[in-house]
Amino acid sequence: HVKTPALGTSSSFEVELSPEPQFPRIAMRPCAQALAAVQAFDFGVEQGYPSGIGHISLRAEPHLCITVGDRKDPASGMPTLELQPCNALAARQVWELDDAGAHGLRLRSDPRLCAGAGGANRTAGARSCHHPVSANQQFRYSGSSGAFFTLLDGSCLTVLRPLPSSATPIEVLV
Repeated sequence: HVKTPALGTSSSFEVELSPEPQFPRIAMRPCAQALAAVQAFDFGVEQGYPSGIGHISLRAEPHLCITVGDRKDPASGMPTLELQPCNALAARQVWELDDAGAHGLRLRSDPRLCAGAGGANRTAGARSCHHPVSANQQFRYSGSSGAFFTLLDGSCLTVLRPLPSSATPIEVLV
């Protein structure tokens, strides 16, 4: 059973069925002012956290936060970073940026996991933190632009569109 809002029959529409929510993934892409809608984030603006700790929300849609997702990156086998609805109690959404030292972006609830990029597709994911922090796990945050950029090559965390790879197309007869 699938329920949709009322749809007109005079124009085409699409219904996508998926076994899981399709949250946008995060990847590393060249930083660009024109991409601010998908590269500008607010970090740690909520009360109750010390400086350098908190949620990372998309400025264009502040109710969406960078989250350690349930999906695994096929190349690395590590959990992908996704943009999901912010939840003040979601441990998979609270990050700590060591801006003074190693510049690692660590998951607050599991300090063994760091944000990092890897593979040919440059997918961002939660990976085991290296000691010392490896170049692909070193980040800086610019509060003015909202960009999280890697010290490896200066590329930025970027929101990608959801991939409909697991969707099942159906035909609706009216």
